[in-house]
Amino acid sequence: MATKHIRVLLKFTRQSDHPIEETAGAVIPGMTGNKNYPNPPVDLADV
Repeated sequence: MATKHIRVLLKFTRQSDHPIEETAGAVIPGMTGNKNYPNPPVDLADV
């Protein structure tokens, strides 16, 4: 079975570190227990 690759394009190249950290920090709480993402493609502990 081939590995599924996920590519997300959010144009982070023009942002400073702080907004990127805030966005990344919102991912885990936003996906934990979210009924819209019952089976995320990656383990949230790995994020």
